[in-house]
Amino acid sequence: MSAAPASLPRPSRRFAETGLLGVILVLGCLLTFFGGEVERPRFARTADGSRGRVMVRNPSGEEVPATDRVNKFLNLQNLAQLAKDTSFVAIMAVGMTFVIIAGQIDLSVG
Repeated sequence: MSAAPASLPRPSRRFAETGLLGVILVLGCLLTFFGGEVERPRFARTADGSRGRVMVRNPSGEEVPATDRVNKFLNLQNLAQLAKDTSFVAIMAVGMTFVIIAGQIDLSVG
């Protein structure tokens, strides 16, 4: 009997994650450009060092809170929330990776 020839690694298999990264980047760009905007209150430091709302006068002379329009997806609060939400899964994945490498394979998380 002859041994089966060893298969050579194909470049498409070696860079399989590239397609996933491309999809994530495209979705991020789409959400950034077409996700819309939200109004956030504007704050400033006062003379005593505390934060206070910035007030502006509208055309009728009333003082109203000033707001800034920011992107819904690509802003600091949303990116911090995404990082916090994904950190739980990342911690479990790292732990399970160590368990699998050690040979104590148990794929049940939770």
